[in-house]
Amino acid sequence: MKEVFIVGGGAGGVKLAEELRSLGFENKIYLIEDRFLGGECTNVGCIPSKALFNFSKNFYKIQKIFNTDITLNPDNIFTNIRRVVNTIRKGIEDKLKKLEIDVIFDTAKFNNDKIIIFNKEYNYDVLALATGSYPINILDLVKSDIKDDSKILNNRTLWGDKLKDFLNDLAKGSRILIVGGGYIGLETASLFSIFKKSVFYIVELADRILFNADKEISTELFKHLNKDNVNIFISSKLIEIKQNNDSYLVVFEKEGKLEQLEVDYIVSTIGRKPNLPLELINKSDTNNIYFDNNLRLKGSKKLIFGLGDVTSFKMLAHKAEYQAKIVAKNIIDYFYKDKLSYEYTLNVESLIPSVVFTIPQVAFYGLTEDEAKNKLNNNVIVRKAYFSANPKAIADLDRIGFVKIIYNNLGEILGAHMIGNDVDLLVSVLLSYHSEVVVFPHPTLAEILNELI
Repeated sequence: MKEVFIVGGGAGGVKLAEELRSLGFENKIYLIEDRFLGGECTNVGCIPSKALFNFSKNFYKIQKIFNTDITLNPDNIFTNIRRVVNTIRKGIEDKLKKLEIDVIFDTAKFNNDKIIIFNKEYNYDVLALATGSYPINILDLVKSDIKDDSKILNNRTLWGDKLKDFLNDLAKGSRILIVGGGYIGLETASLFSIFKKSVFYIVELADRILFNADKEISTELFKHLNKDNVNIFISSKLIEIKQNNDSYLVVFEKEGKLEQLEVDYIVSTIGRKPNLPLELINKSDTNNIYFDNNLRLKGSKKLIFGLGDVTSFKMLAHKAEYQAKIVAKNIIDYFYKDKLSYEYTLNVESLIPSVVFTIPQVAFYGLTEDEAKNKLNNNVIVRKAYFSANPKAIADLDRIGFVKIIYNNLGEILGAHMIGNDVDLLVSVLLSYHSEVVVFPHPTLAEILNELI
């Protein structure tokens, strides 16, 4: 009897179960999850942060339109964030029940080509690993003498059991160090900085924030974020964290000099690592690319697929869902045609859009201007249009930003980079215009089209 075991109930695992059913697979599908359905994104990542984005965006918009001060109620914000998360998680639960997916809450283990659930071994025909990733611990990387790490947070604790206290402390006034100037760190500073009694410091090792974006985008975003109660230190290396009664003293190096800050919270956003079951991977694969273009685990005698964060590179929910479609088709191919026909390549990876929900927003995909010039020996065309001249942007009183598109000499789009209001929707429009691979970013309104096309 053909059965599928999916390990991980996040965006990729849930989508894979759904896709298998939509392709007519009627046999047993087991979905094993060790924490909560919806994964990191729904519970402690994309969704709660976008609920706060809605507050923050409207906070600044109302201030600008009505020229008035706004009193923030942290308890109301917390309640609304939790309501959003619970609503979406309940929707996932209902969908899986309707699709007759057997959901099992346990930590899956593996032994001799068998999966272990509730201490019992099972054979499997197909195994799919959608096990996600975990945040890197900042205390593993710097010198520290920490006795109380209760206010050293990552995404799991920030959006989890520490959120209510964090919001209340921000309302009273706190000093926050954010380690890492990538999209998670920048969103954290931008969105929580509506609490004007608090001050935020970002320490970034690279010479610019959002290092994987086009330089012009990074520069423009820096200009809009590095003001008021947000202070950004680039080319800065965190050296040490010291306990200082109820606060922390942090030492970092900038331009050869040691600087020191006293802060109440530290939020670590220095990156994530794939959460791969070590029992299954080929440890001799030194380049850390464990899956082939069919998303099959290399070197495995049994049919094991990977999707989402475990495949490395971009760790995004909409990438996981796109890969779920490929894995689902390959599973059906394997069962009924004894072959694997569908691939996920680096070219497809380059077309997966990134969206940063700061204020202003950022969205991009493909090659940056520098990458395109290096690849094509400067034979590129760069075109830009500014929102300052756009009638809708003028009407919205939000004229910040621009759209930048990079072409080759044939007029083919190599990359697109944009900053401004609602660029999460614009990036989808542009992808639809020129690409056969259209992946709508998560979470955006554009995703609704996934159900229709």
